[in-house]
Amino acid sequence: MDGYAKLARTMGRYPELAIFRAFRTLNMQNLLYLQAELMTLEQNLEVIAILDNTSGNPGKEAYQNSWAALSKSKNEGDTMQLDKVLTIREKLKEYSMGAYLYRPTILYAAMEVFTPV
Repeated sequence: MDGYAKLARTMGRYPELAIFRAFRTLNMQNLLYLQAELMTLEQNLEVIAILDNTSGNPGKEAYQNSWAALSKSKNEGDTMQLDKVLTIREKLKEYSMGAYLYRPTILYAAMEVFTPV
């Protein structure tokens, strides 16, 4: 057995020898992309909410104050705002998990920048 299999077996026997690259730069870049994507989704949701709030349709106008009304919008075939909210929810999970995993790195970097000399 050679290559990755041999290395994996050694790491399995001696976990203290396991070394994995963190890809910090790529992870930070990904967080920035997710942040930018969330900002765009947020702007899109604001536009959709304004359109619904000014539609003259009492059902759509209720979306801003009632999760029940918004969640029932799929029964009426009007899911644009609900779809956007659910898309944002999934993207926020991805962003929040990534930010949480790299929080120590981010905080350490911030401390270095703002620590007086």
